[in-house]
Amino acid sequence: MNQPTQEPSTTPAPDPAQFADAIREGNVELLEGYLETHDARETTRAFCELSDSDQAAMLSAIDPAAAAEVLDEIPDVETIEAVGLLEPETAAAILHEMPSDEQADVVAALGDTDAEAILSAMDPEEARQLKELADYAPDSAGGLMATEVVSFRSTASSDRVRRQLRKDVERLRKLDIQYAYVTDNKGRHLAGVLRLRDLLLAEDAAPLSEIMVRDPLSVRVDTTLDELVELFDDHAFLGVPVTDEAGLLLGVVSREAVDEATQEQAASDFRRSLGVVEEEVRSMPTFRRSRLRLSWLSINILLNVVAASVIAGYQ
Repeated sequence: MNQPTQEPSTTPAPDPAQFADAIREGNVELLEGYLETHDARETTRAFCELSDSDQAAMLSAIDPAAAAEVLDEIPDVETIEAVGLLEPETAAAILHEMPSDEQADVVAALGDTDAEAILSAMDPEEARQLKELADYAPDSAGGLMATEVVSFRSTASSDRVRRQLRKDVERLRKLDIQYAYVTDNKGRHLAGVLRLRDLLLAEDAAPLSEIMVRDPLSVRVDTTLDELVELFDDHAFLGVPVTDEAGLLLGVVSREAVDEATQEQAASDFRRSLGVVEEEVRSMPTFRRSRLRLSWLSINILLNVVAASVIAGYQ
């Protein structure tokens, strides 16, 4: 089916100089107005062309939720650099607005000093969970999962769960929720999956244990990326629960996260084949791009010289 044609945007692209002027003037209203009225790609391009100091000042000035949206649009390497320039309290407030899997990616990529300073500025419990996530291998289920999970005890009634969902609607709107999960009454051991359709149609007094899907497919926290790819190829799931060795529910790894990790792995392999050992973006200075490639290209040049010398000797 053909998609409807969208009218091209008539809003002019934001001028990086206007961004910079608004930052230096402390005009937060103007900055947030740009973010609301311009296309995300245009504002991303303008943001990446700002100096490091202007980027840090802008992220510090606007609302943390708006800053998190800006960072979500820019390349990962730029996000890490920008967060590293912020004061720990500001960085902690922005990370708080990000999904847990993205938080872990940023913290894991930062230097130890910056990461510890940001974690110290966060809520202790949130910092503990984030540190645990950052310690997982990035190409494992633990490194790809999000800990924002909607779960209920198996003895809870359908009516009570529906009321709880309505009460939590503002928080749930921010999450990409596809399923709810059911745990036993002894703790957070995964007991079943709750399809929202079944919840809506269930009798008010029916406990979740009667309407949940028992023995759901799950993955261990150390499941590799290759195994996850194979699992999602074999099953039409949008997400799969992640458990530890004891069966405790830790989070959910989504098909989207696995697809993104696979694409990043392929892109990384391709960059390495070109001698690029770190992600490169258009806004990087020429000297830095050259430095990133120098060690790898130097080895290639040396090997080519050796190969040419051997060939010449046999000739």
